[in-house]
Amino acid sequence: MKTERKKMMVSLRMPEDVVANLKRIAPLKGMSGYQALIKYYIGIGLRRDLEILWLQEVPERIQGILAKHGLSGEVQNELVEELLGIMPHERIMETKETENLQIAPSL
Repeated sequence: MKTERKKMMVSLRMPEDVVANLKRIAPLKGMSGYQALIKYYIGIGLRRDLEILWLQEVPERIQGILAKHGLSGEVQNELVEELLGIMPHERIMETKETENLQIAPSL
């Protein structure tokens, strides 16, 4: 059984036309209202950015683990390159293109 996560109130100022469009789209997506749709959109963007961040951190994490086990910098670099080579290519490219999470806002 899932535990309810603690929530906090957040207030946003948005252009009226954006809110009107959210209200139009929400029922088409089966949402109870525009606020649920906002949460849905935030969740999608947040999960995407967290995945990008995780992928950006992978090489450093791997090198840290290898260093902990006494492998030299040269061996670490070779192993990191080899391991990154087995990751899906499009995810590696997306991560490189969005370096440092410089993602343009969509609204």
